Amino acid sequence: MSDIRTPVLSEAEQTKYERRTSWVAAFRAAKGWCDSALAFGKGRHPGAIRNTHYAIRRRRILLAAIAMALAVCLWSVHCVAAEPKPLELKVMTFNIRYGSANDGPNHWDRRKDMVVGTIERHACDVIGLQEALRFQIDYIRRALPQYGEIGVAREDGKASGEYSALLYNRDKFDVSEFATFWFSDTPDVPGSTHWGNACVRICSWARLTDKQSGRSFYAYNLHLDHVSQPSREKSVVLLA
Repeated sequence: MSDIRTPVLSEAEQTKYERRTSWVAAFRAAKGWCDSALAFGKGRHPGAIRNTHYAIRRRRILLAAIAMALAVCLWSVHCVAAEPKPLELKVMTFNIRYGSANDGPNHWDRRKDMVVGTIERHACDVIGLQEALRFQIDYIRRALPQYGEIGVAREDGKASGEYSALLYNRDKFDVSEFATFWFSDTPDVPGSTHWGNACVRICSWARLTDKQSGRSFYAYNLHLDHVSQPSREKSVVLLA
């Protein structure tokens, strides 16, 4: 028994095949139309086409013109219907552990260069930091100035307490919208907490636009409460 397999075409080969198929279909359709038109003309006007060579030449010219017009139409439809390429993003979420914690050998001063090295090595487009204090964010941004920052601290909406900061590659993206809200019954009130939260919880978000393609997307960064299950559930509802 022979093993017949359908060849797998690359994207370039598939595009070339579709173009060739469009031309062939257009040519056949035009040829059929011309045959019908000439036959109809001969039937209605028996003496209209006496010179065979002239009739053939006119048929060829008409056939070429119609084939070209049909091919252009088919090509235009193919181009309009083509879907845009997806915007590829490299995203990181990173709980860096608040820097004032008494962590002994794992204290921030001992691991801060490792944190910076990890971010630099992965070279992500967008990074969501959790448990970040102001001095930690400042250290990271001094080491990696290519990143812009979005977000405020959770306690007062300014600089007190932890951030759920977003870092983004400033060379690739522009920021058109951004804000921070609190997971509570009053999400616009800085420092507000309900639902049994052990800590004040926030979400920082932004609308980023890719400079090259002009396409935009939303990025959200949050850190749900580690104690209250009702808080986590209500926070997700508010986020949605």
